[in-house]
Amino acid sequence: MPAVTIIQSLPHFVTPEAHADITSSTPQSLDDIPPVLRLLQKDVTIQFEPEMEEFAQNNKGELYIIDSALAFMAPSGRGFQINYPNITLHAIARGEEGPSIYCQLDETPEGAEIDDDEDTQMTELRLIPTDAQAGEYIITDNSLKLTSTFR
Repeated sequence: MPAVTIIQSLPHFVTPEAHADITSSTPQSLDDIPPVLRLLQKDVTIQFEPEMEEFAQNNKGELYIIDSALAFMAPSGRGFQINYPNITLHAIARGEEGPSIYCQLDETPEGAEIDDDEDTQMTELRLIPTDAQAGEYIITDNSLKLTSTFR
């Protein structure tokens, strides 16, 4: 399965408040508890390397950090979703364009055997918030979260 899935609608999620309501009593199944939206960041530009035919470079839209995945939706209604296990590296990049979040995405097909000497197929993703003071995204416990400010 590719790391990046093109989507026409956002994955299902609930707000932290709705999550608190759902979990205030014991649900019939833990599978009934939807993922929680941890952050919605507007005006984020995305860049893929190599470029994706299915998705325009320097597309601006909204970034959704959900317990289950990172999702991006452009004003056109077209977006993408990346499940966290596919984000193998992340870092804050500080360049001439301002701060950004750099991610490496593992494109190795699921279940494929890889030798230790063999390179895996990687795609690079940059998330560039319009507001440089928006904060730093970090991955902890398989979810991206916003913490502190860029420096």
